[in-house]
Amino acid sequence: MKTRALRTAVLLALIPLLSGCVYLRLNKLRMQMADFEKYAVFLDDPGPGLMLKEPVLLPSDLNWLTGLKPSKTEGDLERSILSYELVKRPAKNTKEKAADLRSEALFMFANDKLARVQLPPQYNAILNGNVIAQLMKRADKAEINQGSKAARWAVEDSSILPGMKQIRHALGHPSKLETKDGEIILTYWYDLVGTDTAGPEVSAVFAYDLSDYSFMWGTGDVGKVHVRNQNDGAGNYQLKLWRK
Repeated sequence: MKTRALRTAVLLALIPLLSGCVYLRLNKLRMQMADFEKYAVFLDDPGPGLMLKEPVLLPSDLNWLTGLKPSKTEGDLERSILSYELVKRPAKNTKEKAADLRSEALFMFANDKLARVQLPPQYNAILNGNVIAQLMKRADKAEINQGSKAARWAVEDSSILPGMKQIRHALGHPSKLETKDGEIILTYWYDLVGTDTAGPEVSAVFAYDLSDYSFMWGTGDVGKVHVRNQNDGAGNYQLKLWRK
């Protein structure tokens, strides 16, 4: 019994250290993305993708960060692919085809480190190399709060933020469409294939000014990860990420 208790105590003591390793790898990736052209290559065929020149994240980091299990896993330690297949919840009275409701994100690992991310082709309408580079440009100057598991930094070029037509082209008809407080709000809900939770495991919300359809704010949830891009009212935007 004493041996078991000691083993349990040791494991509990190691948890913060293990979590700290995750933070170190995430922080290294953040610094790399701030120097995007040096550490990454953007791909647009068949859909937007990212190839990392000096991979750092492990499969376990992705699982810890999002809390989501992949729909499918292929390969071995040398080369593996984690597939996350999503099904959009359609709005009532829409006639979208079943195939248009499904999408898949692939995370490819080489020697157990994340080397490439591949998104569906329709996402080309809202993502390109310049968008990713500009979003991450100030990431190295982010305000980091490890206690709340949050990072926040400025987005200098607001012209990269997606317009409503771009969102509709990339994501199709929203699961929910509403107008509120002078804004038109598009909400997308997605269920992850292969899970037995109530969901939705992934969601995205985009708000536009009702008068001129300019981008106001956007949020996204991928499992435990929450992202928000907010206009401060003076035309300045901040990107904030945190783990719930």
